[in-house]
Amino acid sequence: MASYFFDSCAIAKRYVRERGTTYMQQLCAVAATGNDDLYISQLALVEVIRVISAKARKQQYRHRRRRFAARDGLIAQFEAHCDPSGGDYDVLEMMPEVVARAGNLCKTSSIKSLDAVQLASALIVRDFALTGGDPAPVFVTADGDLLAYAQAQGFTVWNPEHFTDPSEANLPSRASTSGSPDILPTWRDFRFPAACWIARTVCSLSLSLRVRLAYR
Repeated sequence: MASYFFDSCAIAKRYVRERGTTYMQQLCAVAATGNDDLYISQLALVEVIRVISAKARKQQYRHRRRRFAARDGLIAQFEAHCDPSGGDYDVLEMMPEVVARAGNLCKTSSIKSLDAVQLASALIVRDFALTGGDPAPVFVTADGDLLAYAQAQGFTVWNPEHFTDPSEANLPSRASTSGSPDILPTWRDFRFPAACWIARTVCSLSLSLRVRLAYR
């Protein structure tokens, strides 16, 4: 049994296609079949939704309705994964101890305030784990600065963007990524439809110009 603490940028990769998505999907699938613990801060309930929504807003107007439907579906899936009655994540609330420890981290370093909340949450999770004789969580983030701060606090750290294959992180191959949530499409998903639309537009304009010239 293993445990992991995900910061918001790591979690978001499970839902939005970008570098590190395959790794995060595989890690979550492995955790589900191996009874591993996945911890997140309550702060992620806001930050991940912001990331998903920001990605949706960047799409072209032609595909806006499709993107917003995908956005709402992904947010619903993320919120289901955070459900305390059976979701994938154990959510650590923003209790006074988290705030106090985050403040102390800001006193002794130049860490950003929200990063301090994430790291303080992970430190509390680690304290609980070690007190109960369980392994300390692996800190998973794609934020280079936060990764360095977590490493300085003694965490084993993983950056999902550094793994092209999940096996490189020594993940047990006991699960596949089948059943993982849909991913918001990127601009690459629309290259062929866009090319067809451009071609049709050019042909239409060319034909219209020829007709006009013929009647002159």
